[in-house]
Amino acid sequence: MLDKTIPHIGVIMTKAASDYPRFALPAGFCFCGYQTGMEEAWARLMVHVEQIDSLEEARNYFRKEFLARPELLAKQCLFVLDETGEIAATASIWPGNHFGQELLRVHWVACAPQHQGKGLAKALLDTLSAMKYDQLLYLTSQTWSYQALGLYARFGFVPYHGEKPMNWKAGDAGFAQETKIAWNMIEEKWRQHSNSTTG
Repeated sequence: MLDKTIPHIGVIMTKAASDYPRFALPAGFCFCGYQTGMEEAWARLMVHVEQIDSLEEARNYFRKEFLARPELLAKQCLFVLDETGEIAATASIWPGNHFGQELLRVHWVACAPQHQGKGLAKALLDTLSAMKYDQLLYLTSQTWSYQALGLYARFGFVPYHGEKPMNWKAGDAGFAQETKIAWNMIEEKWRQHSNSTTG
């Protein structure tokens, strides 16, 4: 769930470890690769979890980003279906070009609110991370998603503090300063959450 009470700053994480916790889907759920027509359910899910503002914008995004690479869809755009066959969660490993070459990134992870807390996103990340890729794996996100960033950290992703990536929009403070501010904010939120659950 997004926390829009804090400033929105974009961040990047890169995969630093090959070992990570293993998670299986709970009973009643199953994995499914993209099948024709799933873009509508994907669009509804993204709007429902407030990652995209409108259905039309979500449909257009899927068409432009995913349908443009049909050879990757079935394997690298994954869904979790519930007992009724409805889409409960989704995630993909998809090409991105933030580092001067085409690299793979974890992309558009989302879980329907009624299924959050069941480990679906963890199982998706487990499946995607277990795929054998011989290159850097990264993801882009933002401070509003600090809970998801904590999950990514458990899978071996670490904050990126390097040179400003290509095609990255930074504010007046510049990429390095904004990144530092963002991760200070995120880590403080992680500490607050840890204290609230242990205290």
